[in-house]
Amino acid sequence: MAEDLYKNVQKYRNAHLDCVIITIVSASGSTPRKTGAKMVIFPNGKTVGTIGGGCVESQIREEALDVLLQTHQSCTKTCHLNDKVGVEDGDICGGTLTVLIEYIAGKNEL
Repeated sequence: MAEDLYKNVQKYRNAHLDCVIITIVSASGSTPRKTGAKMVIFPNGKTVGTIGGGCVESQIREEALDVLLQTHQSCTKTCHLNDKVGVEDGDICGGTLTVLIEYIAGKNEL
């Protein structure tokens, strides 16, 4: 899986397109995925991999798209999987995830 993820990243970079790699850098309590899980978001909306699905992935996806399309600045984001939205949607895990949202610039022409 990771090999496919990085092959896709390289393909987009070679086409001079940016992308964002999302990596779970810390997970505590009950979480859908554990430390090291990765997901990539490309400019066309395509994703490869998952960080757990549901509300948390949707929330992180929004943040990642802002990094990809607006700020171009890598950052971290912490999500508590015990919030009101999760309870209402039945997605409650009870844990906490911290993710690195890493902006990857497409290769520049030389």
